[in-house]
Amino acid sequence: MRKNFIAGFISLFIVLAFVSCDLFSSGGEEQSESETITLTVKNLSRYTMTVAVGSAKKSCGSGGGEIKFSKDDGLSEGLIYVYLSYVRSAVEPEIVCRISNPVSIVKNEDTRVEITDYTAVEDSLDSKNRGTVASLKTATTLTVKNSSSFDLADVTWRGTVFSSNPMESVLEKGSEEKASVDVGYGYLFFTRKSDNAVLRSKDIINIKNRGSDEVYEILDSTLSLEVNYETNTGTLSSIEKKVVFFDGAEGNIFAYSARSDVTYAKVSGSDKFEPNSPYSGDYCFRMNNGWSYNDGSYLEFIVDMEHSGTLSFWYYDRSNYADLTLYVNNERKKSFGTVDYQWSCCKQPLEEGRNVIKLSSINVSTSDFTQYRYLDDILIVYDE
Repeated sequence: MRKNFIAGFISLFIVLAFVSCDLFSSGGEEQSESETITLTVKNLSRYTMTVAVGSAKKSCGSGGGEIKFSKDDGLSEGLIYVYLSYVRSAVEPEIVCRISNPVSIVKNEDTRVEITDYTAVEDSLDSKNRGTVASLKTATTLTVKNSSSFDLADVTWRGTVFSSNPMESVLEKGSEEKASVDVGYGYLFFTRKSDNAVLRSKDIINIKNRGSDEVYEILDSTLSLEVNYETNTGTLSSIEKKVVFFDGAEGNIFAYSARSDVTYAKVSGSDKFEPNSPYSGDYCFRMNNGWSYNDGSYLEFIVDMEHSGTLSFWYYDRSNYADLTLYVNNERKKSFGTVDYQWSCCKQPLEEGRNVIKLSSINVSTSDFTQYRYLDDILIVYDE
C-alpha cells in the first residue's frame, strides 16, 4: 500500500512539473511576442522634413507633426542616428544632415525625440560642418580680396570667377568678391592688367570644410608664377612678364594671321600615325600633310618683340613623306623629319622687332597623302 502511494506521488509530481514547464514556456512566448521597440519623432521645427532611420524614411510635418518607427521598419536595440532632409527656403539647396547625438533604443520603451529649430545637427557629407536645424550652413564660400596696387582680370579658382566688374571680368584694386564654391584645392589664377601677365598664386588654396567661409587676400607681396613659364617667379609687384605668346591648342585658332588645313585634334593613338595623347592638355594641332604632291598646311602668326627671345614648340611626326619647316620673316630656319615617333621640342632664337613666324608641312610624296603631323604648346618668351 505504501509503495503504491509513493508511486502515485511521484507520478503526480512529474505531471505537475510538465504542466509547470509548459506554463512557464507559454508565458515566455507571450512575453517575447509582446516585446516592443518603437521610436517616436516629433517635429516642432518650422520645416517639413523627411526623417530616416536606417533604410526607413517617413515624412513629418512641421510645427508638431509626429511619426513612429518600429521593428517593422527595421528598428532594433542600440544606439542609432536619426537623419533629416529638408529645405529652408526656395533659394537654398536641400539640407541633408543627422542629429548630432545618437539615440538609444531600448526594448519595451517608446523612445521619443523632439526636433526644434535649435536641435544640434551635422552635415551628412562633412561632420565638421555643424550647427542647428535653422542655422546649418549649406554653402561653402570663398572671398577674394584684392589689396594689391593692380587691377586683376580673370581671377579664377577651380573654374569660379571673382569679378567686381562683370562686364570686363575684372577684380579692381581695393575691391573684394565672394562666391559659393565646392570643397577642394587649387591655385588662384589672375591676369595683371597693366601688362597682361598671366599669373597664378604660388600657394594652394585648400578649402577642407563644407559650409566654411574662407578668405584669400592678394597683396603686392603675394608670391606668384607666370602661367606657361613657371620658372619665372616673384611677387605680384616684382615679377616681370616673360611670355609673349602661347597657344596650347586648347582655345580658338583665330590668333593666327593665316592658316591652312590645320585643326584641333583629341588624339588617342587610334592608328599608327597618331600620338597616344597631346603633349599637354586635351588637344593638339593636327597639320594635314597635303592631298597631292607639294600640297600641305601651315600656321602663320606675327609677334612684335621688345627685345630678343626664344620660340619653342613640340612636334610629333610619323610621316616619311613630308617635311615640317620653320620660317622666320620668310627665311627658312629649320626642317624636321621623323623623330623616333615621340614628342620632340624645337627652339629658335628670335630678334627684337617684328617676327613673322610660319610653320609649314609640305607633302613630298606622289602616292601617300593620308598622314598628319602634330604640334602642341607653341611658346615665345623673352630672354632673361
